[in-house]
Amino acid sequence: MSHDQQEQRIKALFRSPWIDPINFERKVAEVSRIITRRVGLAPKDSIHMATAVRHGVDFFVSTDGDFLDRQREIRDALEDEFPKRPLTKKIF
Repeated sequence: MSHDQQEQRIKALFRSPWIDPINFERKVAEVSRIITRRVGLAPKDSIHMATAVRHGVDFFVSTDGDFLDRQREIRDALEDEFPKRPLTKKIF
């Protein structure tokens, strides 16, 4: 597949109705930092998780072993850090 064809597919994906672009914000950065420092998740992965938590996603789909192997640690870190706002939704 050529570079131009790849770009067209990527652009089409981002126009899909199930993709809801959101802005990166300070709260996401703060939550991401907590996940990275407390759990050791890679920054790019912690940004994905922090974005999901911040925006209250109903479910999080991943085949990434880091997410799957560390889900309890992530949940515990977030609940320890935000005890007044425990996670009420199961994110894994």
